[in-house]
Amino acid sequence: MDAYFQELTHLSTFIQYLQLYGLSTINIRFTQASIPATYTCEATKIAEKLYFSDEVTRVKEAGALLETARTCSHAGDYYSAINLLVALKDAPITDKWLETEVYLHLALCYRLIEKSIQSEFYYNLCVTSGNFRQKNSALYALSMIYLRHHTSKHLDTSRGTQYLKKAYQLLLKEPDSERIQVDRVFNRNALALVLFKKGDIEGAQRLVEQGIKLLNHTDTRYSKSHQTVLYYNYFQCLVAKKLRRSGQEHEALDSFRP
Repeated sequence: MDAYFQELTHLSTFIQYLQLYGLSTINIRFTQASIPATYTCEATKIAEKLYFSDEVTRVKEAGALLETARTCSHAGDYYSAINLLVALKDAPITDKWLETEVYLHLALCYRLIEKSIQSEFYYNLCVTSGNFRQKNSALYALSMIYLRHHTSKHLDTSRGTQYLKKAYQLLLKEPDSERIQVDRVFNRNALALVLFKKGDIEGAQRLVEQGIKLLNHTDTRYSKSHQTVLYYNYFQCLVAKKLRRSGQEHEALDSFRP
């Protein structure tokens, strides 16, 4: 089995992950298997077979390959995830949602290995082909690429802000729900990052305070986990204001979290 993967050395981490944790924490089901892939050996053999299969089979089992790629990335093995997703990206997948999910995950994995140009390419494909949720995720990610993740040569605050505005316009068109509320708040939190970096600490603080107040009206684990980031950024605003008074504000301007 290990020899089979030697041609693609980056897949070794995925095998180690399966050996350590098995499928109890992964819960992948392959439609071509007569029974669920319960054992590590069986799961790995199926993943191998799908990766090297013909195009028709890869299209048929696209969902299984995508979930396997997600398992790799969750284990920190982004190269294995990319290998699996590349095997899918040019296949004639008729399910537009699934095709865009492949692009989204490719974009994420490329960003996590610091290949922001490739990441930007796939996020742009998602903006073109995705549904509302996929477009919003891609636009937010593109804003972060231009605000934080590109090399200094390609960082562009103006362009990053434009992506944020496009995402926010999409969010405003959606009916109110907790998820939409949280997404709106975090979009404004990212705009607060822009203001913070420009030295408008008071403006950033106002946006963060507004977000905290809005999320105080929700009481779920999802919203509370996001609130912690807002409280952290509120604290950074207070620290930056104090440092500004002592002439050291530049020391705090890299600590804000989107």
